[in-house]
Amino acid sequence: MGHAIVALLKMEYEQTNSSDRGSLWHESIAFYVSHAALVLKVLIPPLVIAYLGGLVIAVRIQALRSHIMSGSFPVLLSQGKWAYTRLMLPITALSLFKQWFLWTCYCFALVGICNLVGDTVKCDEKSFRGPQQLPAVANPNDMTVFSNIRERPFRFLSSATLFFGLLIVGFIAMLVLALGFNEIIERAHISIRSFWATILLTFCALALVSAVIVRWAFTVPVAILKNVSFWSALKFSDRLSDYCSLQLWLLIIESEALGYLALIAPSYILFYLHVPETALTYYGREAAALFLYAIAQAPLMIAIGLVLATDLGEVQSPANNERASEAWG
Repeated sequence: MGHAIVALLKMEYEQTNSSDRGSLWHESIAFYVSHAALVLKVLIPPLVIAYLGGLVIAVRIQALRSHIMSGSFPVLLSQGKWAYTRLMLPITALSLFKQWFLWTCYCFALVGICNLVGDTVKCDEKSFRGPQQLPAVANPNDMTVFSNIRERPFRFLSSATLFFGLLIVGFIAMLVLALGFNEIIERAHISIRSFWATILLTFCALALVSAVIVRWAFTVPVAILKNVSFWSALKFSDRLSDYCSLQLWLLIIESEALGYLALIAPSYILFYLHVPETALTYYGREAAALFLYAIAQAPLMIAIGLVLATDLGEVQSPANNERASEAWG
């Protein structure tokens, strides 16, 4: 873990000394501000799918939980915790399926944004690496940015699922790190309020795990845009992230922090305004939280698209896809 962070810092130092590369963060924000309407048009379809699908799965989870608590829960208390754990497996499986579904929708939006950036920005490094020069617009059609997914649905689902497995491993590593940090704090007798301690430990663990996962941030888009296998895209992503890993890592941390605030903001606003809990406020709160979360994630998606547009060139070209498939197997 330490070697990965040192490598990130070393590559970023070399990148900042290069005169032909600008700030990826500033470029993504500039693109976002200049083409906000196009970005939102691309985000809306996966956003609606994520919202509706997430609600259906959440209702099913709540129904299962209510059934267990009202009927079988008293009996399970007398049979031990393993009986309770076995009965909770369907809820756990549905919760995991919900996270996979939302992640697939995220990848759906990510590929669309990468296609949008590739269609909008001239595939020439000077077109958006120049000093304060905004990208040129090609007036892309929002219905074509998902054509790669429509043409290769199984590759898209397999790549998103395999990367979801990597995220599960990263989540487990994050929990282990958070528990380790918590033990260090307790042994050092450092007094921190439990709420802020949880936030701090989770943030530190997330930062360390993201420093490794950032090397594979391009995997799913590369697998779809270049029509290569997941493992070939994983290797290619590792090379693509050279000289921009630290900037992408900071964007990941920023997007996760803003995304967390976006998810809890509607609930806090309704709570402090003393708005009663109704079906309308519930569905509206969930829709607002998901919409704000998508807006917070857009700069990271745009940054990934900008790097792909620079280093891959015309990734949508069928000839390029065929040559890439032959090269990467």
